[in-house]
Amino acid sequence: MDKEYVTYRFDGWVFTPDEDKLNYQGETVTLDNRLSKLLHFFCQNPNTVFSRNELIDEV
Repeated sequence: MDKEYVTYRFDGWVFTPDEDKLNYQGETVTLDNRLSKLLHFFCQNPNTVFSRNELIDEV
């Protein structure tokens, strides 16, 4: 059975956290794992402001 990946879409971008990939208009970029975790955290917590220390603790 194929694994289903969660994707997030915003302003033409498609982010696939399980693959650490960010796609825009057919161009795909593989993100560093820490950056991918940070972006995933932001996607899971929209419209919320975090301190630097909170982000470090979460990611």
